[in-house]
Amino acid sequence: GWAANAGSGAPRPGGAGSTHSIADVVLLVDIEGGEFELLDAATLAAFRPAVIFIELHNWAVVDGERKLARLLTDARELFDVTEIRTTSRDPFPFPELQVLSDNDRWILCSEGRARPMTWLRADPRTAADAPA
Repeated sequence: GWAANAGSGAPRPGGAGSTHSIADVVLLVDIEGGEFELLDAATLAAFRPAVIFIELHNWAVVDGERKLARLLTDARELFDVTEIRTTSRDPFPFPELQVLSDNDRWILCSEGRARPMTWLRADPRTAADAPA
């Protein structure tokens, strides 16, 4: 479970007696539009030592563009934020796939999504890097 880290209020993986730090965590957020409700400024601050990947679903929620703008503003206060977009994929460099037909290799490259997706990668800034 997660327990508050004495003195900082930050969540601590493994509970209060754990030797792990939130800085050891990579947080993956893929909650179909719920990212805009979950990741407010306070939650982002609590997870500041972690690297966070967020799959964006702004197209699937009411007022998604405004919610995305707020999330980006809040995240950029504490993190270096990189946008990752779906790009082309090439199955041919992988020798393990050479035994498959062309159709099967290309099916492996598809996630069957209705639209190209976007993710954010949020890398924590040090206190010295954060805006004043």
